[in-house]
Amino acid sequence: MALAYILIGLEPKGDLIRRLRKISGIREAYRVYGLYDMVVKIEAEDLTRLRKIIVNKIKKARGIREDLTLVVSDLRYKVRSYLKSPYPHI
Repeated sequence: MALAYILIGLEPKGDLIRRLRKISGIREAYRVYGLYDMVVKIEAEDLTRLRKIIVNKIKKARGIREDLTLVVSDLRYKVRSYLKSPYPHI
């Protein structure tokens, strides 16, 4: 399993979220505050497929001003929150 996160800076009037929903491999997408406007989590069977999703689909999507891809090199552990969270995915 290959995993990456992409930090995305959006164009002012883009509708990227609607287009991202159609791309297989995207598991989660969040609007965030800071230097970037969105964080997208992508999973694929291997690095070759992950690269194809990123290069051929995400980076070509209209509405992206800038992006930074972070490929996970090694998943050591997953942190679980045992406190009640307003976010069901945590």
